Amino acid sequence: MSAKQKLYETFSNLIEKYTYNEITIKDFIKEAKVNRNTFYYHFMDMDSFLKEYLDDAVCFDMRSLIIENKLSQAYNLLVDYVKEHKKVFINIMQSDKGRDVIDYSFHTSIRMDIQKILYDYEPILKIHLPDEFMVFYAHSIADEYMRAIERQIYDNTNPEMMKKVFVLYADSISSKLVRVSKLNL
Repeated sequence: MSAKQKLYETFSNLIEKYTYNEITIKDFIKEAKVNRNTFYYHFMDMDSFLKEYLDDAVCFDMRSLIIENKLSQAYNLLVDYVKEHKKVFINIMQSDKGRDVIDYSFHTSIRMDIQKILYDYEPILKIHLPDEFMVFYAHSIADEYMRAIERQIYDNTNPEMMKKVFVLYADSISSKLVRVSKLNL
């Protein structure tokens, strides 16, 4: 097992028991049985570790689906992952820093991919929309991904119902773009 995999496995075990704020690099590397240099060879700090951990666990697969314009499948992947790792997300989101990393991983990074998809619709639909609108709409869609995490953690919303509602949302994107293009923004 590589040192990075050992760190991932150790973090998975620790985050089930402790909040993100309670896990120090010192305790983390001691538990993983790796030296400090090994940690810093791969990561700048705990936040960069957490981002890469989330990227490898679910974000890269989500972003690949989003780039292929499979928004519902990406959303389903996220919903299923959060459902399976709910305690992990609760313990991460109890900290402002952990919440910021999740926000970056699940909102900021995918927003750019979503924005590209929206621009890709323009020639297909023979429309042109202002950049300001496209950025705002990409933010709105990315917000739905963040809410998928929050709704399961804080509201105990049924994941299967969330998936069905998002399909309706994702399937109507092109028709919404056409409707907005007729508003002459």
